[in-house]
This record gives sequence, C-alpha cells and structure tokens, in this order.
Amino acid sequence: MPVILLTEKKNPKALVEQFQSVLNHPSTIFDAAIACLPQVEINADLDLPPTPQETISALQQLSNKKTPGSHATPAEIYENGGR
Repeated sequence: MPVILLTEKKNPKALVEQFQSVLNHPSTIFDAAIACLPQVEINADLDLPPTPQETISALQQLSNKKTPGSHATPAEIYENGGR
C-alpha cells in the first residue's frame, strides 16, 4: 500500500519504513562475482587538469546561439571568458 510522505516531521514513521523497505536491502553481489571482473590499471592522467589545447578544442566544439544544456550557461559565455 503506497504511503504519501509529506515531510519527515509530519510522517517520520512512514519515512523510516520507506527507507527500510526500499533502500536498506542487503547486497546481492557475491565476492566470487566481483573476483571475476577484469582488473584494469588506474589511468592517473584522468586526474590531471585539461591542457590549454584540450580547452580550446572543447570551446570550438560548442554550439553558439543554441539553447544551453542543464547547466544553463550559453556557449558564448565560455568562449568570451565570462564577459
């Protein structure tokens, strides 16, 4: 039976029950399954800041005069250094 959770203050017991029933499940992943996954080296280069050339290339690929994505920042802002 679905329960409407308005806020924690209004319905704390229902919130606890919802959390326990939906989010508090034991893991179904077995250690043997994890051991079968391929082991790969960590690419330390991914932690480095982008190079100036990578930044220029990314800016050149942006579409001007288009609706911005979820960040809501138009490409022209980035291309003009925020001016």
